[in-house]
Amino acid sequence: MISAGYLGDTFWALQCLPVLRKSFPQAEIHIIGRGFCHALCKDENVTVVNNIPSDRRRDQWSFRGLWNDAEKIRKKIAPDLIFDLTCNRYSALFAWKLNAFTVGGDAAGEAAALYHFSAPVKNRKWKHLAYQPFLIIHHFLGLPEPEKMPLLVPPVPSYYKEEVLAKLDLADTEKFILLVPGAGWKAKMWQPEKFHAVAEICIEHGKTVLISGSKGEFELCKAIANGLDRKKVRLLIDDLELLISLFPYLSCCIGSDSGIGHLSAAAGVKTIQLFCPTNPDFSAEKRENVTVLRSSCPLKSDLFQYCTTIPLLTCDRKECMDISVDQVVTEMERMGVL
Repeated sequence: MISAGYLGDTFWALQCLPVLRKSFPQAEIHIIGRGFCHALCKDENVTVVNNIPSDRRRDQWSFRGLWNDAEKIRKKIAPDLIFDLTCNRYSALFAWKLNAFTVGGDAAGEAAALYHFSAPVKNRKWKHLAYQPFLIIHHFLGLPEPEKMPLLVPPVPSYYKEEVLAKLDLADTEKFILLVPGAGWKAKMWQPEKFHAVAEICIEHGKTVLISGSKGEFELCKAIANGLDRKKVRLLIDDLELLISLFPYLSCCIGSDSGIGHLSAAAGVKTIQLFCPTNPDFSAEKRENVTVLRSSCPLKSDLFQYCTTIPLLTCDRKECMDISVDQVVTEMERMGVL
């Protein structure tokens, strides 16, 4: 099973594992994806690949890297059946190179010819992206499409509460707020100074603020924490297992349309998701514990997954992510967080 997209896309794709196990009880299932798959699906056969880019990160494309990765996996695993749940031109080529029967879906119409079986995902019953992997597998297996949006199952924590508190040097009596400032591309990111302002308000209310990000987002997280009470701020960098284990003890999670936000929402954490260029109909978690705040930018679309600026990955319009600090704080008060 190929799932080498962003964290959120991979999380949605891995929801299909129970369906595959039930349909192929004697099969050995391997997951080909990013390194964070280890934290998302423990005790599974995971093979890490880094050369299948997202359609939104074409600058990461390396034909030689993709080709070499596929050849190594083909020799190591020798798969009989491939489900490509990443579904872009790069993952389709990767699947084709594995020399197995390939199943995929191609909404853009760019790579359908590379699959032996291509599911009709363009006109899927629901817009939400979490539904697409189920649609691909159900069509191939001849199963009826799910009648409603599947309830996403969060990953299992790796650490006990005592271990989580010890690793972050936290007290059991503290109330924790998680801020997730990063996203796959800059246009989706709320301004750092606004995250800083929210953190200040949370600390004034006696909360401890955790700021999470990848290795590449360390400077961003550090800048947001700069000037805040050091006793009340922790940086959690590039440790998804620890972050997942922290979810049961969070009061709230605030972030953009990103994988961590989807994980926290599925885990039942009170979550505020901030949207601008992407459409929440396609990616926001539809749960009672989730609030979506959306920018007023006139370029946003109610019909499509992205606004018209997305091929640029960034946007300098002043309306982009114009959600205010007051809006977020008001929502936290409504949710009983502050």
